Amino acid sequence: MDSQILFLMSICIILKQLIDAAIHLESSHIFHRDIELANILIETGSDVPRLRLLNFSLSCFVEKTSCFNVFHSMPQHIPPEFDSRNTYVAECKEFLQMCVSEIPKQQPTVQELRCHPWLRQTHNTPSNPHRPHSN
Repeated sequence: MDSQILFLMSICIILKQLIDAAIHLESSHIFHRDIELANILIETGSDVPRLRLLNFSLSCFVEKTSCFNVFHSMPQHIPPEFDSRNTYVAECKEFLQMCVSEIPKQQPTVQELRCHPWLRQTHNTPSNPHRPHSN
């Protein structure tokens, strides 16, 4: 298999796991508040990479009535090739643009991200090898 396809498959698997972790936190009423590269560990000892979300020191519990209406975009975390070299496939680029939207009303929920066509189309690989796969 082409190495670029394997790389995209790995990215897709990792993003699915990250979104699944965010969905799990949301359903547990936990707001991480610091999901960034430094707080993500990727285990590569098996056939499928496994994501671990770390550092909950800034996290908080939220109520249904909690309102977080200030969004602070972090453009320094956007990979430099995102716009400059156009190296991402169109659906992947659309997915990433949705993730970094600075307009709160345009920000998708984690469930909407999980259902994005790019994550659904990149092979039918389970995001968590220890849970049954469901799309």
